[in-house]
Amino acid sequence: MNCNLSYAQKTVRISAVGLIGNIFLSVLKFSGGILSNCGSLISDGIHSAADILGNIIIISGLWLSGKSGKKRFNFNREKFEYIASAIIGFFLLVTGIFIGISALVHIIKGDFGDAETPTPLALIIAIIALAVKEFLFRFTYIYAAKYDSKALLADAYHHRSDVFSTLGALIGVLVSRIGFPIMDKIASLGICILICKAALDILKDSLKEITDKDYEI
Repeated sequence: MNCNLSYAQKTVRISAVGLIGNIFLSVLKFSGGILSNCGSLISDGIHSAADILGNIIIISGLWLSGKSGKKRFNFNREKFEYIASAIIGFFLLVTGIFIGISALVHIIKGDFGDAETPTPLALIIAIIALAVKEFLFRFTYIYAAKYDSKALLADAYHHRSDVFSTLGALIGVLVSRIGFPIMDKIASLGICILICKAALDILKDSLKEITDKDYEI
């Protein structure tokens, strides 16, 4: 990466890679889910589409942090980053809760009999999505550590939570194809817990730095 770029320009470029990746994945999962009769893949595609908003928020926060630095209010840089990080944590928490509620509703209703069996195309798309998300996590995490960016670190763990979400979709496809569709929703509940835990950790750290107070979450 060009060493002459400012901190804000470097971190915005890193986050922009995640934005492009999420746009690609949302289209891939949603269209692939329709073509392969896979409801969990369609839901995961909607999740990726929601992540696009998170990327736009973090890019805005990083851009504002660069603006604050130009005005010699350097302490504001970290505040803007923590605010962006807290917003990402909030959206991540909402996503996790939505996944959990949706899974519980399906389990309580027991409406699995009419579900169509996903085609092998769903497996291929889920594996591609897993590989892309794992790359985005590692890529963003490396630069978050390099630039000591809390916003990029939150974004990296958001990518990692998406890995679990897509893994759940993959498990759902596999188990559905062998005749146990309920396991798709049980896996979704486990994913809900992992995503909510990651979101609460991000929110706790961000709010602590924004308000200079410790929070028990």
